[in-house]
Amino acid sequence: HVFTMLDHVVRDKEKFNDLFLQWSVLECFNSWLEFGVSHTNLTFLESSELINFCFKSLEVQKHFEDAVQAIISLIKISKDITAHPQLAKIVIQKVMDLTGHCNAAFEKEEYEDLNDYARIFGKLGEVHASLIADQASGDVLNLLDVILNLSTLEQVNVDMWYRFWHTFCFQTARIKDKQSREAKSQVFGPYVLKLVPSLIKHSQLDETDMTDCNERGLENCKHLDETLILRDDIEKLLIDMVLIAGTEDMFNKILTCFKEELADIPLPNCSVEESCIIEAYIHGITALSRLAAEKCTNEFFAIVKEMME
Repeated sequence: HVFTMLDHVVRDKEKFNDLFLQWSVLECFNSWLEFGVSHTNLTFLESSELINFCFKSLEVQKHFEDAVQAIISLIKISKDITAHPQLAKIVIQKVMDLTGHCNAAFEKEEYEDLNDYARIFGKLGEVHASLIADQASGDVLNLLDVILNLSTLEQVNVDMWYRFWHTFCFQTARIKDKQSREAKSQVFGPYVLKLVPSLIKHSQLDETDMTDCNERGLENCKHLDETLILRDDIEKLLIDMVLIAGTEDMFNKILTCFKEELADIPLPNCSVEESCIIEAYIHGITALSRLAAEKCTNEFFAIVKEMME
């Protein structure tokens, strides 16, 4: 039994100080997690030291990448919450406890590590969003704060944290009990609204792309395909966020952010960079406009009219 053998090695504190041995255990454990884990092995993991070992390995820089991969694999195999609720509970709590480590990486500007934390949190959201959404504990709110911080960084891959928010919003909106769903939306709504400026920023075209679009037309800018796919994903996420924050609050938030940006832009003599900011906001507002009440869209049109004058 491989897991029993690995657990025995990990528990031998006197011999388990060797970095190469620790790396070997991580590599072996990773391989078996990806190979497939039986019901018996999943039950064994709940009481083994292997889960603790994986999370502890994040503190050793040489083991960091392997530990991240092992944790992502643990999240995947803990998805059957009906058969193994205890395993899911352990893994979720361990991941939520990583917020302190992630905040430390923020302070040190360790962007590679931050990308890996975003991968872990993103996978947690994909697999266990319904369990997370069903809670409103301090740990969950700390996790949302950390993921919001990750979303502000250009150095962190958007796809990593996008998956978390997309699934989280969808699962929160699917809570069957109306009273519970509304209560959770009240708690989570402010966090969702804080995400708006980051989404708009990540959907901006850069100056070169904007110039190309103006000179050649969007249909002739094939090199922008990936950027446009990202913009479509962000548009879908903005609409998902309406399910939690509500249409009017979402629209008011994006309009408020837009007006704050316009206050610092010398219209009509704005730069290409400033045009990129304006275009990104108009793109986001357009995505929400078909869901918004008439008074919200009228306010948007008033802003556009003022810009044109």
